[in-house]
Amino acid sequence: MYCQYQLNDLSCDPCQGFKKDVYDKTVIMNNETDNTALVTISKTRKEIVIAFRGTMNIWNVVLDVTTFAVDVPNVPGGIKLHAGFYTAAQSLYKDVVTNVGYLLKIYKDYKIVITGQSLGAAIARVFQFILIALEQFPEVDYECYTFGEPRSGNQAYVEFMNAQDITTARVVNNGDIVTHVPPVSFLGTTALGDYYLHCQPEFWYVNANNKRFCNTAVFEDPTCSDSLGPVYSLPDHATYLEVQYAQCVVGQPAPWLAIPGNILQPVGVIPPFPDVVENFLGGGTSFVIVALDQVLGG
Repeated sequence: MYCQYQLNDLSCDPCQGFKKDVYDKTVIMNNETDNTALVTISKTRKEIVIAFRGTMNIWNVVLDVTTFAVDVPNVPGGIKLHAGFYTAAQSLYKDVVTNVGYLLKIYKDYKIVITGQSLGAAIARVFQFILIALEQFPEVDYECYTFGEPRSGNQAYVEFMNAQDITTARVVNNGDIVTHVPPVSFLGTTALGDYYLHCQPEFWYVNANNKRFCNTAVFEDPTCSDSLGPVYSLPDHATYLEVQYAQCVVGQPAPWLAIPGNILQPVGVIPPFPDVVENFLGGGTSFVIVALDQVLGG
């Protein structure tokens, strides 16, 4: 999802792992908020997959830090969501639902799989909530898998989501700091608003030989990634399941110049850097991330 220049033809290196299984695809961009979704079809898995891109420009960062909680209309009472994540999900909702609704008329027995990393993970979770709360596609089976997901709502929201009969996993890479924000409280109080909590279950991935599903009897298992606090890791956010994201995120810096309100969308206007430059920038950043990870004990 971070390889903005290669999304239309799925020519990016990470795309090669699933490209052969993609029967059809649609890239959906909202230039008002500079967020992106990719809708694909897998006939072999009988899935409609909705993937959301994570933070890719300064305006996405603004959404990330807009942490006050907002009420959501037409949903069960008491539910509040992170304002930035809700805004991002809403900006893509109509176009994604229209596209998925069209596909479901053709592939009636397909399930919907929703996924994303970082900001994309939060959008995926909130998007799944809106679909269910509004009974958008009531006869469809859902799955949701997120990577590096920040907290996106209050206790009423989490309890609603945990009560759903949905196959889901919130993957946390070792001590990824992003999965521990926004904080669950302000110095043990609700002075800054409602508590933020995580939906279950957490799948804690330390390395290929050390990974497990965590206890779902509590909102967040203190023996999983929470056990590493308060010293969490930023480098751990840049790598998931041994895959590093720096290649596209840093190797092609033009998308960071995006300006909301349809003022400037660099992809399609500014040509991409040649592969040799992208590889140099991305590879250099990957080296720095790995070095930081070693220095910080990751």
